[in-house]
Amino acid sequence: RSSLDLSQLEYQGSDNLDSLFEFTSHQVEHKIGCYITHTNENTHKIIKEHAHLSPIYTGHIKGTPPRYCPSIEDKIARFADKNSHHVFVEPESASNDEIYPNGLSTSLPIEIQEKYIRSIKGFENAIIVRPGYAIEYDAVLPNQLYHTLEVKTVENLFLAGQINGTTGYEEAAGQGIIAGINAHLKINKKEPFILNRNESYIGIMIDDLVTLGIDEPYRMFTSRAERRLLLRQDNVFDRLGDKAYNLGLISNELYQDIQKERALIKDILESLRSNKNHLEIMRLFSQGEVEKVHDKIKEIKPDINYRTLQTISAELLYGPYIKREQKEVEKSQYYQNLEIPDNMSYKNIPGLCRELEQKLTKIKPKNIAQANLIQGMTPAAISLLIFKVREKTKQN
Repeated sequence: RSSLDLSQLEYQGSDNLDSLFEFTSHQVEHKIGCYITHTNENTHKIIKEHAHLSPIYTGHIKGTPPRYCPSIEDKIARFADKNSHHVFVEPESASNDEIYPNGLSTSLPIEIQEKYIRSIKGFENAIIVRPGYAIEYDAVLPNQLYHTLEVKTVENLFLAGQINGTTGYEEAAGQGIIAGINAHLKINKKEPFILNRNESYIGIMIDDLVTLGIDEPYRMFTSRAERRLLLRQDNVFDRLGDKAYNLGLISNELYQDIQKERALIKDILESLRSNKNHLEIMRLFSQGEVEKVHDKIKEIKPDINYRTLQTISAELLYGPYIKREQKEVEKSQYYQNLEIPDNMSYKNIPGLCRELEQKLTKIKPKNIAQANLIQGMTPAAISLLIFKVREKTKQN
């Protein structure tokens, strides 16, 4: 970073966090901030003039690039009306001067990279330590895998990561732990471990991969979840604590702490919902006074940690909606084996999109479980289908 003029850049400090991914609270210490700069018209001019040298444009790379991490040359081509793009200046380490310019992934030749990098404000004297590069990798079709991530046609072979068509460290890590757990369980002749869509984002990702397949590099987003109210960051230990303990992934001490936290949350919620405090809390929520709600909770437990506070707050605010979500999950699971009549017509069902109408007509699923496997099927469509099937069954 010593070669960069950070005084010209927009400072971006870290957030003040009371908790990270660990169970216990952490004091987050701010050490090094990030910065923001922007490409400019000169940057774009240099890239446009040399775009023909990019292996993606020359045809040396034929694979589909990740939709959500486009190269700078791709961004400039796709968003030709934009005169600049954000560049997030991120320190690589607290112990050296290297920074990572997030937003400038590229496959252009090194001499072109040097030209356009130095055209960016604050980067005039930048030295490229490691140039950008493009990769192209082979992937299996993940619908050839079981939900355990074992290959259907090759027993005892488990796959995880980019080979399954995903992109991103987090996606690879999520698959890796599930594949590792199931490989261990299979060797020891134990039941497989499968997370479903309603209990974890890893479960959603793997279900998407093995049932829907891929036609481009896959990334996991919260928007892919049908039950986001149930899959909150604050309740992760409650959702997955039992499973982690039963698999031997967490200590008995941590598991006891998780159970204590569950009991505490239950007691505080019962206390707040059983008296006039509940009406007052709902009034405060409606007025946007969330901090005052937190103060009410702290009156019961002054030393409550931030994550537990968030859980109680969410349960109070979204309680009726959470119950509705849970009922929808139970209904969907209950009706998985509901048979669909052979003469079922999917035409002109209000709320059913044209695409799903065509797929259902073509595939003719025998039951709701089979309909669930159709690519593009949504929980809303399944609920509608269950209603229509039951309605038709009564008519018959």
